[in-house]
Amino acid sequence: MKILAIEFSSSQRGVALLDQEGDDASQARLASQVEVSGRETHSAGMVSAVLDQLGLVPSRIDRLAVGLGPGSYTGIRHALAFAQGWQLAHGTPVVGISSARTMASQMKRLGHRGHLGIVIDALRKEFYLGLWDLDDRTEPASERLHLVEAARLLQLQQEGVALAGPLAALPLGVVREVYPSAAELARLALSEEGTTQAETLAPIYLRTMSFVKGPPPRQWPE
Repeated sequence: MKILAIEFSSSQRGVALLDQEGDDASQARLASQVEVSGRETHSAGMVSAVLDQLGLVPSRIDRLAVGLGPGSYTGIRHALAFAQGWQLAHGTPVVGISSARTMASQMKRLGHRGHLGIVIDALRKEFYLGLWDLDDRTEPASERLHLVEAARLLQLQQEGVALAGPLAALPLGVVREVYPSAAELARLALSEEGTTQAETLAPIYLRTMSFVKGPPPRQWPE
């Protein structure tokens, strides 16, 4: 299975290409590129770089994986737009995966076990929080992503729950700084079924979407 993963939900935007046959991870080949986001993200150049590293062409990709956040709305939309264009050109199945789940999986790979809170800045003095009970077999979410205020994070720390996430999201200190990795996203996508329609995927955004119509333009007297 050859999986191209795009994870743009944080300030460390990454692309990874995983080439793994069956369950033998020891024989897998992996290429990755990471950019610290600025005004532009060179997604096409990053994808070309990982393809070149493994000597593959776009038609050889079996599955495309996209990080759905929560996080940078602009970055996630960029990744989804790229996935839609790729699927139109190549017909590749696409799968979307929560970026919080990706970070929890990374923490497990780094050896963390037990209670874990993944925290992502939601702005407006709020945070996205997902809780996991990590063991050696699975990484099930014990509490799904929801919005909390800083007081809830302080309470969890006092209860001995480890918190981790992008550094800017954690005003109370972290057990480990972690950003969603495209390489880990690719590994998770190995066990997912690819959707046939990339346009059905959407960023994870827990707030109610509301729009207010702007006032009519002001008319200057003649």
